[in-house]
Amino acid sequence: MSERTYDCAVVGAGMVGATLALALDRAGLDSVVIERRPGGDQDGEVPDQRGLALSLSTQRLLANLDLWDAVAPLTVPIRHIELSEQGRYAFARLSADDIDAPALGYVCPAVSLARLLDAAAAGAQRVHMLRPAIIDSVETSAAGVHLALSDAPAAGATARLLVVSDGARSATRQRLGITASERDYGQTVIVGNVDIERPRPDTAFHRLGAAGPMVLLPLGGRRCVAIWTVPAADAEATLALADSAWCERFAAVFGSRLGRFSAPGPRSAHPVSLSSADRIAEGPAVLVGNAAQAVHPNGAQGLNLGLRDVACLLDCIAGTLGDSASQDMTDTMHGGGDAAARRCAERYAAARATDRRRVIRFTDAMARGGASGFLPLVAARDLALLT
Repeated sequence: MSERTYDCAVVGAGMVGATLALALDRAGLDSVVIERRPGGDQDGEVPDQRGLALSLSTQRLLANLDLWDAVAPLTVPIRHIELSEQGRYAFARLSADDIDAPALGYVCPAVSLARLLDAAAAGAQRVHMLRPAIIDSVETSAAGVHLALSDAPAAGATARLLVVSDGARSATRQRLGITASERDYGQTVIVGNVDIERPRPDTAFHRLGAAGPMVLLPLGGRRCVAIWTVPAADAEATLALADSAWCERFAAVFGSRLGRFSAPGPRSAHPVSLSSADRIAEGPAVLVGNAAQAVHPNGAQGLNLGLRDVACLLDCIAGTLGDSASQDMTDTMHGGGDAAARRCAERYAAARATDRRRVIRFTDAMARGGASGFLPLVAARDLALLT
Protein backbone atom coordinates (compact mmCIF):
# COMPACT_ATOMS: atom_id res chain seq x y z
CA MET A 1 0.00 0.00 0.00
CA SER A 2 1.43 3.39 -0.97
CA GLU A 3 1.61 6.35 1.39
CA ARG A 4 -1.15 8.93 1.23
CA THR A 5 -2.48 11.96 3.08
CA TYR A 6 -5.58 11.82 5.28
CA ASP A 7 -7.65 14.39 7.10
CA CYS A 8 -7.04 12.65 10.43
CA ALA A 9 -4.74 9.95 11.73
CA VAL A 10 -6.06 8.05 14.74
CA VAL A 11 -3.45 6.11 16.71
CA GLY A 12 -5.13 3.25 18.54
CA ALA A 13 -8.12 1.18 17.42
CA GLY A 14 -9.69 0.61 20.83
CA MET A 15 -13.26 1.61 21.59
CA VAL A 16 -12.49 5.34 21.75
CA GLY A 17 -10.38 5.33 18.58
CA ALA A 18 -12.89 3.22 16.65
CA THR A 19 -15.78 5.47 17.67
CA LEU A 20 -13.85 8.55 16.57
CA ALA A 21 -13.03 6.99 13.20
CA LEU A 22 -16.72 6.18 12.66
CA ALA A 23 -17.70 9.73 13.57
CA LEU A 24 -15.13 11.16 11.16
CA ASP A 25 -16.46 8.90 8.42
CA ARG A 26 -19.97 10.23 8.97
CA ALA A 27 -18.62 13.79 8.88
CA GLY A 28 -17.11 13.16 5.46
CA LEU A 29 -13.49 13.03 6.62
CA ASP A 30 -10.93 10.43 5.60
CA SER A 31 -9.04 8.87 8.49
CA VAL A 32 -6.31 6.32 8.90
CA VAL A 33 -6.38 4.20 12.06
CA ILE A 34 -2.97 2.91 13.11
CA GLU A 35 -2.98 0.00 15.53
CA ARG A 36 -0.03 -2.08 16.71
CA ARG A 37 -2.14 -5.22 17.21
CA PRO A 38 -3.67 -7.35 14.44
CA GLY A 39 -7.40 -7.16 14.04
CA GLY A 40 -9.84 -9.68 15.49
CA ASP A 41 -9.56 -11.98 18.50
CA GLN A 42 -6.13 -13.53 18.90
CA ASP A 43 -5.43 -17.16 19.77
CA GLY A 44 -4.96 -17.56 23.50
CA GLU A 45 -6.32 -14.10 24.25
CA VAL A 46 -8.82 -13.97 27.13
CA PRO A 47 -11.84 -11.80 26.22
CA ASP A 48 -12.39 -8.75 28.39
CA GLN A 49 -14.86 -9.93 31.05
CA ARG A 50 -15.67 -6.47 32.35
CA GLY A 51 -19.12 -4.96 32.17
CA LEU A 52 -18.99 -1.33 31.13
CA ALA A 53 -21.39 1.20 32.63
CA LEU A 54 -22.27 3.47 29.72
CA SER A 55 -23.38 6.95 30.73
CA LEU A 56 -26.25 8.88 29.19
CA SER A 57 -23.77 11.09 27.32
CA THR A 58 -22.24 7.95 25.78
CA GLN A 59 -25.69 6.70 24.80
CA ARG A 60 -26.44 10.04 23.12
CA LEU A 61 -23.17 10.01 21.19
CA LEU A 62 -23.74 6.46 19.94
CA ALA A 63 -27.30 7.40 18.97
CA ASN A 64 -26.06 10.45 17.04
CA LEU A 65 -23.68 8.15 15.15
CA ASP A 66 -26.55 5.75 14.33
CA LEU A 67 -24.87 3.06 16.44
CA TRP A 68 -27.21 2.81 19.41
CA ASP A 69 -29.73 0.56 17.65
CA ALA A 70 -26.95 -2.01 17.30
CA VAL A 71 -25.55 -1.46 20.80
CA ALA A 72 -28.86 -1.35 22.70
CA PRO A 73 -29.62 -5.10 22.44
CA LEU A 74 -26.26 -5.78 24.13
CA THR A 75 -27.10 -3.64 27.15
CA VAL A 76 -29.11 -3.78 30.36
CA PRO A 77 -30.44 -0.46 31.68
CA ILE A 78 -29.50 0.79 35.14
CA ARG A 79 -32.59 2.48 36.53
CA HIS A 80 -31.57 2.40 40.18
CA ILE A 81 -28.30 2.53 42.14
CA GLU A 82 -28.14 1.46 45.78
CA LEU A 83 -25.18 2.63 47.85
CA SER A 84 -24.45 1.29 51.32
CA GLU A 85 -21.66 0.62 53.78
CA GLN A 86 -21.08 -2.61 55.65
CA GLY A 87 -21.84 -2.19 59.34
CA ARG A 88 -24.08 0.85 58.84
CA TYR A 89 -27.85 0.99 58.48
CA ALA A 90 -27.91 4.11 56.32
CA PHE A 91 -28.01 3.74 52.56
CA ALA A 92 -28.65 5.92 49.53
CA ARG A 93 -30.76 5.08 46.52
CA LEU A 94 -30.62 6.85 43.19
CA SER A 95 -33.31 6.51 40.57
CA ALA A 96 -33.66 7.48 36.93
CA ASP A 97 -36.77 9.33 38.03
CA ASP A 98 -34.49 11.71 39.93
CA ILE A 99 -33.24 13.08 36.61
CA ASP A 100 -36.40 12.41 34.58
CA ALA A 101 -34.57 9.92 32.35
CA PRO A 102 -35.36 6.39 31.16
CA ALA A 103 -32.16 5.12 32.80
CA LEU A 104 -29.13 6.28 34.77
CA GLY A 105 -26.89 4.34 32.43
CA TYR A 106 -26.51 1.02 30.63
CA VAL A 107 -24.34 -2.03 31.30
CA CYS A 108 -22.66 -3.55 28.26
CA PRO A 109 -20.12 -6.40 28.13
CA ALA A 110 -16.79 -4.84 27.15
CA VAL A 111 -15.90 -7.57 24.67
CA SER A 112 -19.24 -7.23 22.85
CA LEU A 113 -19.00 -3.45 22.48
CA ALA A 114 -15.35 -3.63 21.39
CA ARG A 115 -16.12 -6.16 18.67
CA LEU A 116 -19.10 -4.17 17.39
CA LEU A 117 -17.20 -0.88 17.17
CA ASP A 118 -14.15 -2.51 15.60
CA ALA A 119 -16.22 -4.22 12.90
CA ALA A 120 -18.15 -1.04 12.15
CA ALA A 121 -14.96 1.04 11.83
CA ALA A 122 -13.25 -1.57 9.66
CA GLY A 123 -16.23 -1.55 7.30
CA ALA A 124 -16.61 2.23 7.03
CA GLN A 125 -15.91 3.72 3.61
CA ARG A 126 -13.60 6.55 4.72
CA VAL A 127 -11.80 4.63 7.47
CA HIS A 128 -8.49 3.05 6.45
CA MET A 129 -7.04 0.52 8.89
CA LEU A 130 -3.29 -0.02 9.12
CA ARG A 131 -2.71 -2.94 11.47
CA PRO A 132 -0.50 -4.31 12.70
CA ALA A 133 1.70 -1.23 12.48
CA ILE A 134 4.43 0.29 14.64
CA ILE A 135 5.08 4.04 14.67
CA ASP A 136 8.80 4.74 14.39
CA SER A 137 8.66 8.55 14.32
CA VAL A 138 6.29 11.51 14.35
CA GLU A 139 7.20 14.70 12.47
CA THR A 140 5.14 17.86 12.03
CA SER A 141 5.40 20.32 9.14
CA ALA A 142 3.24 22.81 7.25
CA ALA A 143 1.65 19.83 5.49
CA GLY A 144 0.55 18.26 8.76
CA VAL A 145 1.87 15.27 10.70
CA HIS A 146 3.91 12.49 9.10
CA LEU A 147 4.06 9.09 10.77
CA ALA A 148 6.86 6.73 9.75
CA LEU A 149 5.73 3.12 10.17
CA SER A 150 7.31 -0.31 10.29
CA ASP A 151 5.87 -3.82 10.21
CA ALA A 152 2.89 -2.19 8.49
CA PRO A 153 0.94 -2.36 5.21
CA ALA A 154 2.37 1.08 4.33
CA ALA A 155 5.70 2.77 5.08
CA GLY A 156 3.98 5.82 6.50
CA ALA A 157 1.02 8.16 6.50
CA THR A 158 0.47 11.91 6.62
CA ALA A 159 -2.52 13.59 8.25
CA ARG A 160 -3.59 17.14 8.92
CA LEU A 161 -4.75 16.29 12.43
CA LEU A 162 -3.25 13.58 14.64
CA VAL A 163 -5.46 12.04 17.33
CA VAL A 164 -3.63 9.94 19.91
CA SER A 165 -5.75 7.19 21.46
CA ASP A 166 -3.27 4.43 22.26
CA GLY A 167 -3.81 4.10 25.98
CA ALA A 168 -2.42 5.22 29.31
CA ARG A 169 1.14 4.17 28.41
CA SER A 170 0.94 5.95 25.06
CA ALA A 171 4.22 5.77 23.17
CA THR A 172 2.90 8.33 20.67
CA ARG A 173 2.25 10.81 23.47
CA GLN A 174 5.88 10.42 24.50
CA ARG A 175 7.03 10.99 20.91
CA LEU A 176 5.15 14.29 20.93
CA GLY A 177 7.10 15.34 24.03
CA ILE A 178 4.04 15.29 26.29
CA THR A 179 4.66 14.02 29.80
CA ALA A 180 2.07 12.54 32.16
CA SER A 181 1.62 12.69 35.92
CA GLU A 182 1.02 9.30 37.49
CA ARG A 183 -0.19 8.00 40.83
CA ASP A 184 -0.17 4.35 41.81
CA TYR A 185 -3.13 3.73 44.11
CA GLY A 186 -1.79 0.40 45.33
CA GLN A 187 -5.13 -1.15 44.39
CA THR A 188 -6.28 -3.87 42.01
CA VAL A 189 -9.78 -4.36 40.61
CA ILE A 190 -10.90 -8.00 40.39
CA VAL A 191 -13.75 -8.56 37.92
CA GLY A 192 -15.92 -11.59 37.18
CA ASN A 193 -19.55 -12.47 36.50
CA VAL A 194 -21.77 -14.15 39.09
CA ASP A 195 -25.40 -15.16 39.71
CA ILE A 196 -27.38 -13.79 42.63
CA GLU A 197 -30.35 -15.61 44.14
CA ARG A 198 -32.65 -12.60 44.55
CA PRO A 199 -31.79 -10.07 41.84
CA ARG A 200 -33.20 -6.55 41.76
CA PRO A 201 -34.18 -5.71 38.17
CA ASP A 202 -32.24 -2.86 36.58
CA THR A 203 -30.38 -2.12 39.83
CA ALA A 204 -26.67 -1.62 40.42
CA PHE A 205 -25.14 -1.92 43.89
CA HIS A 206 -22.14 -0.15 45.41
CA ARG A 207 -21.18 -1.56 48.82
CA LEU A 208 -18.31 -0.18 50.91
CA GLY A 209 -16.83 -3.15 52.76
CA ALA A 210 -13.96 -3.54 55.20
CA ALA A 211 -11.92 -5.40 52.57
CA GLY A 212 -12.60 -2.84 49.85
CA PRO A 213 -15.57 -1.58 47.84
CA MET A 214 -17.70 -4.07 45.91
CA VAL A 215 -19.93 -3.28 42.94
CA LEU A 216 -22.62 -5.35 41.22
CA LEU A 217 -23.79 -4.36 37.74
CA PRO A 218 -26.85 -6.09 36.23
CA LEU A 219 -26.41 -8.22 33.12
CA GLY A 220 -30.01 -9.41 32.94
CA GLY A 221 -31.83 -12.12 34.86
CA ARG A 222 -29.77 -13.31 37.83
CA ARG A 223 -26.41 -12.52 36.21
CA CYS A 224 -24.27 -9.62 37.42
CA VAL A 225 -20.79 -8.26 36.92
CA ALA A 226 -19.05 -8.51 40.30
CA ILE A 227 -16.28 -5.97 40.89
CA TRP A 228 -14.06 -5.96 43.97
CA THR A 229 -11.33 -3.38 44.58
CA VAL A 230 -8.64 -4.78 46.89
CA PRO A 231 -5.18 -3.67 48.06
CA ALA A 232 -2.59 -4.64 45.46
CA ALA A 233 -0.83 -6.84 48.02
CA ASP A 234 -4.00 -8.96 48.30
CA ALA A 235 -4.74 -9.18 44.58
CA GLU A 236 -3.00 -12.48 43.83
CA ALA A 237 -4.64 -14.28 46.73
CA THR A 238 -8.05 -12.79 45.92
CA LEU A 239 -7.81 -13.81 42.29
CA ALA A 240 -6.84 -17.34 43.36
CA LEU A 241 -9.85 -17.79 45.66
CA ALA A 242 -11.92 -20.89 45.02
CA ASP A 243 -15.23 -20.15 43.34
CA SER A 244 -17.15 -20.94 46.51
CA ALA A 245 -14.93 -18.64 48.58
CA TRP A 246 -15.31 -15.81 46.06
CA CYS A 247 -19.10 -16.09 46.27
CA GLU A 248 -19.02 -16.30 50.06
CA ARG A 249 -16.99 -13.07 50.30
CA PHE A 250 -19.63 -11.18 48.32
CA ALA A 251 -22.49 -12.75 50.26
CA ALA A 252 -20.85 -11.80 53.56
CA VAL A 253 -20.46 -8.16 52.52
CA PHE A 254 -23.90 -7.72 50.92
CA GLY A 255 -25.77 -9.69 53.58
CA SER A 256 -28.89 -11.77 53.10
CA ARG A 257 -30.98 -9.41 51.00
CA LEU A 258 -29.59 -10.65 47.67
CA GLY A 259 -29.46 -14.29 48.73
CA ARG A 260 -26.77 -16.74 47.65
CA PHE A 261 -24.05 -15.90 45.13
CA SER A 262 -23.26 -18.73 42.70
CA ALA A 263 -21.98 -19.80 39.25
CA PRO A 264 -19.01 -17.43 39.07
CA GLY A 265 -17.31 -17.00 35.72
CA PRO A 266 -13.61 -16.42 34.97
CA ARG A 267 -12.05 -13.54 36.89
CA SER A 268 -9.47 -10.99 35.79
CA ALA A 269 -7.27 -8.51 37.66
CA HIS A 270 -6.67 -4.90 36.67
CA PRO A 271 -4.10 -2.80 38.60
CA VAL A 272 -5.36 0.72 39.23
CA SER A 273 -3.47 3.98 38.81
CA LEU A 274 -4.04 7.55 37.69
CA SER A 275 -2.33 8.86 34.57
CA SER A 276 -2.97 12.45 33.53
CA ALA A 277 -1.25 14.06 30.55
CA ASP A 278 0.23 17.45 31.39
CA ARG A 279 -1.42 18.83 28.25
CA ILE A 280 -3.76 17.30 25.67
CA ALA A 281 -2.77 19.28 22.59
CA GLU A 282 0.57 19.80 20.89
CA GLY A 283 0.59 21.56 17.52
CA PRO A 284 -1.75 19.69 15.17
CA ALA A 285 -2.08 16.74 17.59
CA VAL A 286 -4.55 15.98 20.38
CA LEU A 287 -4.92 13.27 23.02
CA VAL A 288 -8.19 11.46 23.72
CA GLY A 289 -9.27 8.65 26.03
CA ASN A 290 -6.72 7.01 28.30
CA ALA A 291 -3.86 8.68 26.44
CA ALA A 292 -5.20 11.96 27.85
CA GLN A 293 -6.27 10.63 31.24
CA ALA A 294 -6.70 7.18 32.75
CA VAL A 295 -8.73 7.47 35.94
CA HIS A 296 -9.76 5.14 38.75
CA PRO A 297 -12.72 3.00 37.63
CA ASN A 298 -14.70 3.87 40.80
CA GLY A 299 -16.86 6.31 38.84
CA ALA A 300 -17.24 4.16 35.70
CA GLN A 301 -15.66 7.04 33.82
CA GLY A 302 -12.83 5.57 31.73
CA LEU A 303 -14.71 4.95 28.49
CA ASN A 304 -17.36 7.59 29.14
CA LEU A 305 -14.76 10.31 29.67
CA GLY A 306 -12.92 9.20 26.53
CA LEU A 307 -16.09 9.35 24.46
CA ARG A 308 -16.80 12.84 25.80
CA ASP A 309 -13.33 13.69 24.46
CA VAL A 310 -14.49 12.37 21.08
CA ALA A 311 -17.75 14.33 21.13
CA CYS A 312 -15.89 17.52 22.02
CA LEU A 313 -13.27 16.98 19.32
CA LEU A 314 -16.00 16.53 16.72
CA ASP A 315 -17.52 19.85 17.77
CA CYS A 316 -14.11 21.50 17.49
CA ILE A 317 -13.53 20.07 14.02
CA ALA A 318 -16.93 21.41 12.98
CA GLY A 319 -15.92 24.73 14.51
CA THR A 320 -13.18 25.12 11.90
CA LEU A 321 -15.98 25.75 9.42
CA GLY A 322 -16.90 29.04 11.03
CA ASP A 323 -20.54 30.01 10.99
CA SER A 324 -21.26 29.05 7.38
CA ALA A 325 -23.20 25.81 7.23
CA SER A 326 -22.64 25.67 3.47
CA GLN A 327 -18.90 25.09 3.79
CA ASP A 328 -17.57 21.58 3.27
CA MET A 329 -15.62 20.20 6.21
CA THR A 330 -13.21 18.28 4.01
CA ASP A 331 -12.41 21.37 1.94
CA THR A 332 -11.80 23.34 5.11
CA MET A 333 -9.36 20.77 6.47
CA HIS A 334 -7.57 20.54 3.14
CA GLY A 335 -7.49 24.27 2.54
CA GLY A 336 -6.59 25.22 6.09
CA GLY A 337 -3.84 22.64 6.37
CA ASP A 338 -1.72 22.73 9.48
CA ALA A 339 -3.11 26.07 10.68
CA ALA A 340 -6.68 24.76 10.75
CA ALA A 341 -5.60 21.63 12.62
CA ARG A 342 -3.70 23.69 15.19
CA ARG A 343 -6.73 25.91 15.79
CA CYS A 344 -8.85 22.81 16.23
CA ALA A 345 -6.37 21.34 18.73
CA GLU A 346 -6.21 24.53 20.78
CA ARG A 347 -9.98 24.79 20.84
CA TYR A 348 -10.27 21.17 21.96
CA ALA A 349 -7.80 21.57 24.84
CA ALA A 350 -9.64 24.61 26.15
CA ALA A 351 -13.07 23.00 25.82
CA ARG A 352 -12.10 19.81 27.67
CA ALA A 353 -10.32 21.47 30.59
CA THR A 354 -13.23 21.78 33.05
CA ASP A 355 -14.80 18.33 32.63
CA ARG A 356 -11.42 16.65 32.57
CA ARG A 357 -10.26 18.38 35.76
CA ARG A 358 -13.56 17.66 37.54
CA VAL A 359 -13.50 13.93 36.87
CA ILE A 360 -9.81 13.51 37.66
CA ARG A 361 -10.13 15.31 40.99
CA PHE A 362 -13.27 13.51 42.06
CA THR A 363 -12.22 9.98 41.14
CA ASP A 364 -8.82 10.62 42.72
CA ALA A 365 -10.41 11.79 45.97
CA MET A 366 -12.67 8.75 46.05
CA ALA A 367 -9.76 6.40 45.34
CA ARG A 368 -7.84 7.78 48.30
CA GLY A 369 -10.64 7.10 50.75
CA GLY A 370 -12.81 10.19 50.46
CA ALA A 371 -16.04 8.17 50.24
CA SER A 372 -15.78 6.18 53.44
CA GLY A 373 -18.66 6.91 55.80
CA PHE A 374 -20.14 9.60 53.57
CA LEU A 375 -22.78 8.04 51.37
CA PRO A 376 -24.35 11.32 50.17
CA LEU A 377 -21.02 12.21 48.58
CA VAL A 378 -20.83 8.85 46.82
CA ALA A 379 -24.43 9.22 45.68
CA ALA A 380 -23.79 12.68 44.28
CA ARG A 381 -20.74 11.37 42.48
CA ASP A 382 -22.51 8.45 40.86
CA LEU A 383 -25.46 10.57 39.76
CA ALA A 384 -23.29 13.38 38.38
CA LEU A 385 -20.79 11.15 36.59
CA LEU A 386 -23.27 8.69 35.11
CA THR A 387 -25.15 11.49 33.37
